[in-house]
Amino acid sequence: MLRFIRKLIKSIPTIIIAMILAITAWLTAVSSSDPNEIHTYSQPISVEVLGQDASLIINGETVHQVTVSINAPKSVWQQLNSTSGLINAYIDLSGLKKGTHHLPVQIMVDLKPLQIVSVNPELISLTLEPLVAAVMPIQVVSRGEPAIGFQAEKASMEPGSSRISGPESLVDQVVNLRATVDLTQTRESINTTLALVAVDVNGDPVDGVTITPPTAQIIQPITQKGGYRNVVVTVVSQGKLANGYRLTNISVSPPNITVFSKDPTLVESLPGYVETNPIPLDNLMADTSLPAALNLPAGVSLVGNQVVMVVINIEPIESSLTISRIPIIPIGLAEGLTVEFSPIFVDILISGPLPVLDILKSQEIQVTIDLVGKEPGTYQVIPIVRNTPEIRVESIIPGTIEVVITRKVK
Repeated sequence: MLRFIRKLIKSIPTIIIAMILAITAWLTAVSSSDPNEIHTYSQPISVEVLGQDASLIINGETVHQVTVSINAPKSVWQQLNSTSGLINAYIDLSGLKKGTHHLPVQIMVDLKPLQIVSVNPELISLTLEPLVAAVMPIQVVSRGEPAIGFQAEKASMEPGSSRISGPESLVDQVVNLRATVDLTQTRESINTTLALVAVDVNGDPVDGVTITPPTAQIIQPITQKGGYRNVVVTVVSQGKLANGYRLTNISVSPPNITVFSKDPTLVESLPGYVETNPIPLDNLMADTSLPAALNLPAGVSLVGNQVVMVVINIEPIESSLTISRIPIIPIGLAEGLTVEFSPIFVDILISGPLPVLDILKSQEIQVTIDLVGKEPGTYQVIPIVRNTPEIRVESIIPGTIEVVITRKVK
């Protein structure tokens, strides 16, 4: 027994060496079949904030994503690249008070084995401030001026104040909330909902605070000054269009204008409209735009440099016409062939502008039949009408022509 123990003791170094060699061989085999690779993970990783005191808020810009380099076997990389959410990044704010802090980014990976080689950035700097709130009044400011003859009265709003919240240093900068209403060329009162902007003592916006509610209902009364009145414009026309044309519309721009009188009773006595001086239509054949003078009572004038333009829309009167016994012209008949049509004439019904139809000559209309590539034989062919673009062909009578193609007799 003692001899066996002695032999066993003498064999221990050999056994250990054999085990080391076996483990080394196994690790080598595993490594060669699944080698380690160092790569930067393909997607930036969002940084989660943990442990933040509810009474504190992060002020200013900070880093929200990091990139990570990892040393891992090829098989682990395959899982990382095919499955999302395996890598998580966070910073821990537990126990931190107000002030500026430089915090390490912690990485957690739900796979093994692997090693985090680097994190970029490794540290994230942020500033914690007390989260405070305050109630601020709302101020309505205007941009632009109402139309001539109109004025803006004092605006009202609902609510008259709103609550702001955010980092203490930013809330302390806010002196009021501003709603901006555009009065440019306004003629009517404004009732609208406007966004609120927090501003400092210089009137500059203060970003980074939350406004609750973020909007206000603004009512901005717009009234007309004494001696001014807004009236519509009525177009007066005279004369007759050229024969064959009709009037489709007369419009005026602007449709209403502002007039003024030192005697307010004069503008108040107007019927609510003013007429243009007569617009001549004689012999017009196309759309026309021209300035118009207004027929204003004595003592009443047009305000400012307002120019009234009258737009006259004209189009030809449509009509229809039948042209009879138009001969058929063959096109593309091969050499050595002859053709006969049955019938040899057609009638066509056309429509278009009356002035064009009135001067149209039958010789201007051609009816053809395309014979390109046709061999001797009998065909039923639809004739083709060639005409001016203004003319529409409504029908061809008959709609199909019998075509007989034969060889010429030598």
